[in-house]
Amino acid sequence: MFGAVFRVTFLLSLALLLPRFLLLYAPQQQVFFGHLLGGGENGVQLGVASFNDFLRQSKLDLVGQKILLVTNQLHDQTENHYLQMLAQFGVKPAVIYRSHNSMINTKINLEKFSIDLPKLTVPVLGHITGSELKKVDLILIDLQSSGLAVDDALNDLIDLMQLAKLNRKQIILLDRPNPLGCLQEGPLVHVLDRKLKFKLPLRYGLTLGEVAGYANHELFHNKIKLTVLPLKYYSRNNFNDFEQLQKVYTDGLFEMLRNTCPAEIKTDCHNNFQCLALPEYLNFSIDKWYELRAALWHYNVEVVLCRYFDRKTEQYFVGVRLLIDDINRVSYLKIWQLFFKFMHDANIQLRPSIALERVFGIEQSLELINGNLSVNSTNLWMQDLKAFYQAVKPHLIYRPWPIKVLL
Repeated sequence: MFGAVFRVTFLLSLALLLPRFLLLYAPQQQVFFGHLLGGGENGVQLGVASFNDFLRQSKLDLVGQKILLVTNQLHDQTENHYLQMLAQFGVKPAVIYRSHNSMINTKINLEKFSIDLPKLTVPVLGHITGSELKKVDLILIDLQSSGLAVDDALNDLIDLMQLAKLNRKQIILLDRPNPLGCLQEGPLVHVLDRKLKFKLPLRYGLTLGEVAGYANHELFHNKIKLTVLPLKYYSRNNFNDFEQLQKVYTDGLFEMLRNTCPAEIKTDCHNNFQCLALPEYLNFSIDKWYELRAALWHYNVEVVLCRYFDRKTEQYFVGVRLLIDDINRVSYLKIWQLFFKFMHDANIQLRPSIALERVFGIEQSLELINGNLSVNSTNLWMQDLKAFYQAVKPHLIYRPWPIKVLL
């Protein structure tokens, strides 16, 4: 009898105290509207859709404040949406427009131009220095990442967070989906530079808001006042609302294969396909292409054989065009291993590209393209990936959790 009463008392105490303990343990950054589990009938809404409500509910007085907006999305479907909302609150922000494949760099020419809106002209800058940032009251970030750790958007994010910490500036981040879905795979890659000691898996499976929360904890010890405006009705493994975005960014999965053999392997994106092809003179037989097509089909990739003339090299190429319908069912590492194995078995000489060597290292990239990844390399990647998965869990905003791809 006494034991039963003790168990009931213990369980009731645990139920009452555990939520308070979790609140005390929670990181310092805020996630507006809390943790969203996805779903909903209205489709996924970007973080910018919550911006107006956030300004009203937080009672953040922006009138007369200097806002720095860093974005690579001025020309997408939400074009100038938040700029107009800021104008309603009496704010004219300075904008750093980050085109794709560009980085924050003090050597960039500070040529200024402007965006004209009704009753509003917004200055656009090439970059900002630490001394200029001191004059800013708030940093607003709206960057779309590619889903790969070797990404300029991540470099920009970490660089800005460093500046924000040094200058004690608040960051509001408008979240966007990860176009490569929910899988985590590959070795851990240094973001920005190796001195920073901040690593993500090559395919990291997080939104930029989740990366920011993790970086705030790991790098900056939660000393940055960070608010993430999350996606609404977003599920990490459901990409129906961003089908076109997904198809565009899956090209990045094959971009690193470029230049593995000088002028021999061609990767291209045509009508949402990625093309892996070889010049005809290498005599990679049509039977081998059919075998590769069948093997790729087992990795959830639709494949069509193709032949075309490349005007730059003035050669005919033969290869396969790949279509990925569901990125959450496709492992890029397994596709790479399969492709390299077929090339190696056909005695086609490959060499690592600079991009591969940067990510995998010279020794591991050679193992990869030779179709013979060592047990030591595989075990090291898997251990790092499992450790990262556990470390990032407290900073996840969306369900389901990312899925680790183990080789």
